[in-house]
Amino acid sequence: MTNPPRRLFVGHRLRDLRGTLGISQAAMAVRIGISVSYLSQIENGDRPVSEAVLVTLAREFPADWGSIDAADDTALLVATLEAVTDTSVAAPTLDESAIRRAVKHQPLLAQRLVAMHDAYRRAQEQLRALDDRLVAGSGAPGLLPWEDVRDWFHAAGNYVDTLDRRAEEIGETLGSDRIAALEARLAARGVSVTISGALAAPLRDYDGATLRLDGSQPGETTLFSLAHQVARGEFADLIADIVAASDMASETARALLTAGLTNYAAGAIVMPYTRFRAEARSVRHDIDRLRRIFGTSFEQTCHRLSTLQRPGAL
Repeated sequence: MTNPPRRLFVGHRLRDLRGTLGISQAAMAVRIGISVSYLSQIENGDRPVSEAVLVTLAREFPADWGSIDAADDTALLVATLEAVTDTSVAAPTLDESAIRRAVKHQPLLAQRLVAMHDAYRRAQEQLRALDDRLVAGSGAPGLLPWEDVRDWFHAAGNYVDTLDRRAEEIGETLGSDRIAALEARLAARGVSVTISGALAAPLRDYDGATLRLDGSQPGETTLFSLAHQVARGEFADLIADIVAASDMASETARALLTAGLTNYAAGAIVMPYTRFRAEARSVRHDIDRLRRIFGTSFEQTCHRLSTLQRPGAL
């Protein structure tokens, strides 16, 4: 039996919002398309707020009307609407009926979208605060190191051909037990691997001879960590050449680009380009199916999809 929708009484929040905006009940009623008497009943706690009113509030006051309850279906709809109507994101708008269908039929995807939007907003707030500090301290700043690296990857089309092809060669030799194959490859270079119970921080540690990994982490994390170590050792010269040719403005930016390229190579080892592209087309870019095929995380799989930019094999 389906549980009936939960009745939400949020009159105090609506009243506080109206007070913050400094508008009358009549003006608020017109703004959200209900009668003054209905609005008064909501504010006094005599009637629950309907889904339609919640959706309208989220659309009309996205910066002022927060989520109600993350576990509530209506709250998820409200949060999803807020995410997809964010004007700071340059993307086509979606029809409200399409959003409702997505929330109903793909709630986990909607939750992921809301979480990513929340992370994006937090990052934007942190960047604004950092920009304010830089401007206050030294006038108009130039590019920050991470911005320099971001622009480099953007100019490269998020694809590094020589590194990708070298990584693909390794990835296609690993066979079915990729963790054992990567450990053997590291051993051949004098690097031993220890995977044990939960480590104290950090979750991975490398001292130049031994790579220690936290065995309590998911399998995809272990796999990626091993691929990262292989890339760090076998592609060091290639990555150094790429970084040297990048004209990064600072040592910090060069270090960030080195880390970014190493992570890129690790993803290309675990998800070799040609095979990954073929599987992606076969499953119509279904991320959950792809991650099961390649034993990767959601984030790793999404990032690899963004790098499918090889000339002649898009």
